[in-house]
Amino acid sequence: DDREIKEGCDRFLSFLSSEKGFPDSVVEMLRGNIDANINRFDPRAKDLPNVMPWTFSVSEAEDAPYQWKHYVDCQAGGYRVAFNTDRLEEAIAAVNKANAQSMLPVEQRAILVFLPCMYLDFDDVLIAECFRAAYKDFERAFEKVRASTPEKDCDNASGVQVLSAIFFVSSLIKRGRYRHEREWRLILHATDSVKHDYEMVGGKPRLRTLLSAGVSGRVSDLVCQVMRSPQGDVKA
Repeated sequence: DDREIKEGCDRFLSFLSSEKGFPDSVVEMLRGNIDANINRFDPRAKDLPNVMPWTFSVSEAEDAPYQWKHYVDCQAGGYRVAFNTDRLEEAIAAVNKANAQSMLPVEQRAILVFLPCMYLDFDDVLIAECFRAAYKDFERAFEKVRASTPEKDCDNASGVQVLSAIFFVSSLIKRGRYRHEREWRLILHATDSVKHDYEMVGGKPRLRTLLSAGVSGRVSDLVCQVMRSPQGDVKA
């Protein structure tokens, strides 16, 4: 939901302004870049760097009526797919181990994270800590952006790092009224090495793209149950 990610980005920009002293002109410049990139998931786009992370959402609310109503057409018989958490975490660990041992430069290594979402107005302290952690991890790039002016722009690499960091953290932030979904997200920054072999379905990257190194393309091995709505018929 780009509107939801935008809310997380706006909160990050407020942090940069209030806590890190970013000038209003720089904050507005970043806001413009966020608006221009917030729907740029397609790695085939060559005119601008791809700074949006790829995400896959799952929920702990495994059989809640509001989930069925909101996300599937019960009359048409939607499905709920349940993953084995241990197998999923093992696959993620295998992907990260392979990438950590690769010969690629650090900035091009694709590291997956699997984390619970943070909810506005409920997890604000944790959200602020995540902003500070992201800033510290890319402090040099953030400081270059903070010092930029219309007459003296920062280097492109620093701008890309800052936008990527903002989007990455913001992709874990959701509106407080959806707290009942107890959502987790599997997140991957779309590095050049990943873009080379990605698969698309409906204009979006497939889960197989994210986990191929961990499951040899057999994402079905991670599935432990499939349930049909609304009767609750189980197919295993």
